[in-house]
Amino acid sequence: MPQRTDPTTLVDTDAMRRFHEIVYAPHRWPDGAVLAVPSIIKGRGVRTDRIPVQDADAFVELCVRGVRSGADVYVNVAPQHPSTAKLDIGVRGGKKTALSLPALFVDVDTANGVHKVADKDGQLPLPSRDDAVALMRSLPLAVTVLVATGGGYHCWCCLDEPLDWASPDGADVLRRWKDALGQLFFAAGRHLDAGVVGDPARMLRVPGTISFKRSDEPRPVRLLDSWPEPAPSETASGAEEAA
Repeated sequence: MPQRTDPTTLVDTDAMRRFHEIVYAPHRWPDGAVLAVPSIIKGRGVRTDRIPVQDADAFVELCVRGVRSGADVYVNVAPQHPSTAKLDIGVRGGKKTALSLPALFVDVDTANGVHKVADKDGQLPLPSRDDAVALMRSLPLAVTVLVATGGGYHCWCCLDEPLDWASPDGADVLRRWKDALGQLFFAAGRHLDAGVVGDPARMLRVPGTISFKRSDEPRPVRLLDSWPEPAPSETASGAEEAA
């Protein structure tokens, strides 16, 4: 019987650092602002650690530690208010304490990933990998960061200036983003969880970590430099089809 590969050998600290440099490092954040980094181990709940938003070294160290503990590692898209720095690790922090958004984003689950859509009347099917790529290439904003998650893709459309989502103008931007994505996926006849795309407290996977959702098949969460190639067939389980 072949030996199983240690999933921690798939950790990519360069991807973690590049992700931080692209999304968070370019901006000035309030003194004391933190990144919330939730780690989830199946059956053991969520642990949320917090680090200064600009501390890339601490971010990478925290993500690596999470993976080595067997956890799925995420980051809250919006940095959190300084007042959350001393919150208990069992408290993730939410919309009320979310600061401005460095990017607009979309979480695209694919049909042959780990996510399943309930079989309900009127429920649209999840996109195949090729469908997902076509939809992502049609987004109204350019994709700055593309992450293959283990069950689909996370697209980050980074902004020149963080979006104050709580302001009237910012709320309007989020509404129009959500509406545009909903129309795009509906026109293609494919499912999108539109409720999460405008959520300032949303957490997404960190590239360079590991998806443990399939305990028998841990998958790397990869930072992609280009659009995935077409799948050999609709039933293929390509390496890119990794959330």
